[in-house]
Amino acid sequence: MNCDRIGMLLERRWDGPLTEMEERMVQDHLSRCAACREEEEAIRLADVAFLDLADLEPPVNIAAAVAQRIALETTVEPRRAWFWALIAAITAAWSAVAHYGITLPSWVCDSLCIRVAHTAVASWADSVSWWLNPLTTALRAAGPILVPILILSAVLNGVLLTVWLTRRNAGSRGFGVKS
Repeated sequence: MNCDRIGMLLERRWDGPLTEMEERMVQDHLSRCAACREEEEAIRLADVAFLDLADLEPPVNIAAAVAQRIALETTVEPRRAWFWALIAAITAAWSAVAHYGITLPSWVCDSLCIRVAHTAVASWADSVSWWLNPLTTALRAAGPILVPILILSAVLNGVLLTVWLTRRNAGSRGFGVKS
C-alpha cells in the first residue's frame, strides 16, 4: 500500500476508529515505513496537544453581536416602483391598441407593413379579449376616436403612478427600511 493512502487512513483514524482490515493494513505499513511512523507520531502529538487546551466558551452575547454586525454591513437595493408602473402603463396602452386596433378602417391600412401589423394586433387582441370583454361592446360603438384617448389615458396613469410611488418612497432605502 502506498504512503498517500496510509496518510489518509491515519487522518481518518484520528477522527474515529478504522475497520479491522484497514487497521491491519496501517499497522503492516507502519512496521516497514519510517516516514509514515513519523507522520503517525505527529498526529498523536497534535491530538495530545489538543486535549491539553482549555475548553473555551463563546461569549453569551455573540449571536446578538454577529446579527448587529451583519445588519450594519447589509445594503438594501432601492425599490424600482417606477419600472413596474411603466410596465403597467405600456401594457394598458398596448391592450387598448391591440383590442381597438381591429376597428380601424381599411383606409388607414394603406401599406403592407401596416396590414401585417394590423393582422398581428387583431390576433393578439382576440387572445386577450376575455380580459377586455366587459368594455368591448360600449367602446367599439364609440369608434376609433377612442383609441388615442385610451392610449393617452394609460400613459398618463402610468406617469402619475410613477410620480406618486417615487414621492412615497423618497425617504426609504427600499423594503420599508428607513435611511
